[in-house]
Amino acid sequence: MKHPEHELVLLVWMDAWADAENFVTLHGVQQTHAPMPVQTLGWVLQSDEIGVSLANERSINQSGEETYRGRTFVLRGMVKSMTPFRLVRPRKAKKKEIAHE
Repeated sequence: MKHPEHELVLLVWMDAWADAENFVTLHGVQQTHAPMPVQTLGWVLQSDEIGVSLANERSINQSGEETYRGRTFVLRGMVKSMTPFRLVRPRKAKKKEIAHE
């Protein structure tokens, strides 16, 4: 597979969320009144003043075009950081040298 045209990044962003509980207390609300930090790894499809669109799967179709699945859109105001992420091949483990006495 050829090198992707779009950059692979680790996006850290703050997400809104909803309670799964039917009943909450005011104390519970005070303790959890904050957005949830989320980390998403993906290829940047578009990044502008509106937000960031990432995809977490990339493939090459039969016509040779890159295609993407698993799109996530994050509003720009929710983004905390976007760090380039590089895929590298794992290094082979070095053999330990045995000290001879």
